Amino acid sequence: FLQSDLLVKVSDRWYNLKQSEQDKFANEILQKSQQLDFKKLAIQDPSGKLIARNPVVGKQIIILQRTNNKV
Repeated sequence: FLQSDLLVKVSDRWYNLKQSEQDKFANEILQKSQQLDFKKLAIQDPSGKLIARNPVVGKQIIILQRTNNKV
C-alpha cells in the first residue's frame, strides 16, 4: 500500500478464457484498482509470470500473456 502498487494473482483458468473475456476481466480489475487509487497494477499467474499490467498511456489494460506456453 505504501508504494500504491496492487498485485493480483489469478489461477490457470485465465488461460481457458476467450480473449474478449480476458480483456473484460483484466479491465474490470484495472478500473477497480484506479477507483481505489492504486498507481500500478500487475496481474500474475500462479507461477508468478506477469500476464497483464496497467497502461503507461491510455485506458486499456496491457495483456502480456494470453496462453500458457509451458513446454
